Amino acid sequence: MARACDNRTELTSDWGAVAPAYDLQLPLERVAVRRLIGALTPEPGERMLDLGTGTGAVLRELASRTHPPREVLGVDSSAAMLQRVPRLPDGWRVTEADVTDLPLPDGSVDVVSVSYVLHVLAGPTRRLAVGEMFRVLRPGGRAGVLVPALPRGALRRPYAAGLEWLLRVSESALGLSVIDATGDLQGAGFHVERQAFVRTGYPSVVTVAVRPDSGSARVAWTTPR
Repeated sequence: MARACDNRTELTSDWGAVAPAYDLQLPLERVAVRRLIGALTPEPGERMLDLGTGTGAVLRELASRTHPPREVLGVDSSAAMLQRVPRLPDGWRVTEADVTDLPLPDGSVDVVSVSYVLHVLAGPTRRLAVGEMFRVLRPGGRAGVLVPALPRGALRRPYAAGLEWLLRVSESALGLSVIDATGDLQGAGFHVERQAFVRTGYPSVVTVAVRPDSGSARVAWTTPR
């Protein structure tokens, strides 16, 4: 999970403080993470980037697939979180970096995922992060965003009221703030293709967007910026 950049949205001043217990809530993310990966359908020959990779929830699910991508990079701002990523397949790696300044060249990635990250970023920081996603994706590349959502049905009103109360009494709202990522994606130049609501675990929305294809070729993964 990426570190937020203002006091209102940051869950803690140091993600290292929550790293030891972070995996306890991963079962609540699991179904939505699987839906995210299923919607992106990364192929074995593609290069995939996972932003705010945390302790590796997306990477673990990817590694369990029969034909995972050959090259995957997980990026997170917290070294303590990255230390808890389990052993990865050959060709996969993680690195400490900020989601607003990715250490990758333009157009070097086929698929980008960002799971339960954008909602903890302040608006300007979130837009910078989405802009970086657009920059590193090749034309025609796919981006998948997973964010919390309000539940549907009878629980919607009490859930929303609880969030509103938390925002009044807590700087962080416990990381449960709800956003719609489509505006930021479209503002960065993405074409939003589809969305899906996930009921199991954290109520969430998966959004898949594509960088419009200009016909440019993908550049080398290791080319410096």
